[in-house]
Amino acid sequence: MTRLVDVARARVEKIDFQRLKRLGIERTLENYYILGTYPPLTALEDVKTNRIDVFKGNEQTEFDIYVHFPFCESKCEYCHFYSIIINEAAIERYLGNLKREITAIKKRIGAVRTRSVYIGGGTPSLMKPAQLTGLIRHLKTILRFQPAPRFPWTYTPP
Repeated sequence: MTRLVDVARARVEKIDFQRLKRLGIERTLENYYILGTYPPLTALEDVKTNRIDVFKGNEQTEFDIYVHFPFCESKCEYCHFYSIIINEAAIERYLGNLKREITAIKKRIGAVRTRSVYIGGGTPSLMKPAQLTGLIRHLKTILRFQPAPRFPWTYTPP
């Protein structure tokens, strides 16, 4: 991991930011947001085993869950999230596999007490009502929801 971080840093140091600014290719805090992770990737250790205890050392009892829906009508130039062009057959396969993965995780760690499920992407508003309803129903059978759970999601108007 450290080697990859060093390579990435070296490449970033070679970027001529002033030239990009002169060309009009600049992202400022006013027109771009930074996607971060916590803890930062540089703080994570390499995985040394195939079996990871997801909640080892965690004292948190309630969670906010993120579900990624990677489909879009087109790929936006500014977007850095993983996405692919919408394909109905692929969406059905993806949702089926997602439900199986969620079920497998429950078998491994049990029902997780959940405050909210954020469905992002991509463009989750491209899901048909039956697909979104089916996903939420499945989540409700797997997760232990707090009273009045929140289901925020990314919406792009037609």
